Amino acid sequence: MSAYELIDNPNFIDKNYIACLLNQGATVTVQFSDAIYTRQMLSDLNEICNVNDERFSIRFYGHRSSTFDCHLFHDIPDVKSLVVDPEAVLVHTDAFTHLSSLKSFSLDPDDLDNKNFFSNPVFAKLEKLSIGNTARNDINLEYLGSMTKLKILILHEQTKNIEAIGGTVVLEKLTLNKIKKVKLDFVNKLRHLHTLRLLLGSREDIGEIEENNIECLEMVLVRGFNNLSGLSAFKKLRQLRFEDLAQLQSISFGESQQTLEELKIANCKSLEEINGLAQLKNLSSLFINVTSIDFDDMLNRGLPSSLKNFSFYTGKSKRDQQIKTELKKSGYSVS
Repeated sequence: MSAYELIDNPNFIDKNYIACLLNQGATVTVQFSDAIYTRQMLSDLNEICNVNDERFSIRFYGHRSSTFDCHLFHDIPDVKSLVVDPEAVLVHTDAFTHLSSLKSFSLDPDDLDNKNFFSNPVFAKLEKLSIGNTARNDINLEYLGSMTKLKILILHEQTKNIEAIGGTVVLEKLTLNKIKKVKLDFVNKLRHLHTLRLLLGSREDIGEIEENNIECLEMVLVRGFNNLSGLSAFKKLRQLRFEDLAQLQSISFGESQQTLEELKIANCKSLEEINGLAQLKNLSSLFINVTSIDFDDMLNRGLPSSLKNFSFYTGKSKRDQQIKTELKKSGYSVS
């Protein structure tokens, strides 16, 4: 049995089957793409919610009518993990007040009838939150600051009062997707943050982020990014991933990155050099794919003795095979 089980558009709720899956350690999601559920089915789902944690989730998607009526949430007051991403406008959102057990919530509708949706105090107890893009991307984020238990936050395009993220004092993981040219100085207040992911969007650098406790930094498809001088503030990095950063030309490591263990760079075609690799005494895994870095020059500059896994690809099959053979002869594991 897989660790994740998805039950799509069931005709009835088999409570015994779901209980068996959960008892065996699976994460289970029951989802509906249209309003085929009855009040009895929702009641049965609520019984399961009542005796289980966030490993049991309910999802509503599709629903291609003009609106999605949230009144149905009156029938699942004990849900702890909920995903709401219909292709419709959410109405009667005051019904969320009844979801007093909610801990994990993902919201991605076409739009909302209430831009101050997150002012509802029921959201103050959330531990995980994902907010998708809407028609105007004008959801008011100022209420994030009251979510003092939030550990995981994922934002897609929403930026109105984004600085309120600084009030999520126990936040551990933050993903910003398609966020354009927003100041990141609110990150400096997040002393428990250990994972930061910047996906798509645009910015030139991350210089606003001061010394921090971040262990995992990912930057993927960020337009205009060209300056990594701010990397010196990341003194506890263990994992670093750069992908599809078209304007990045160089990376320099110093004494502040001695904790780095994994480095992955992919499709950064303007990247010509990585300085200071030999100083990374804890680096065990290095993956480089399609850059302008010269492989022989990299070897001449020196590699750390801690390196065990090393893969280097140019995009040219013949040359890649030569490099792979050389790396294996040198004792490296190549993926």
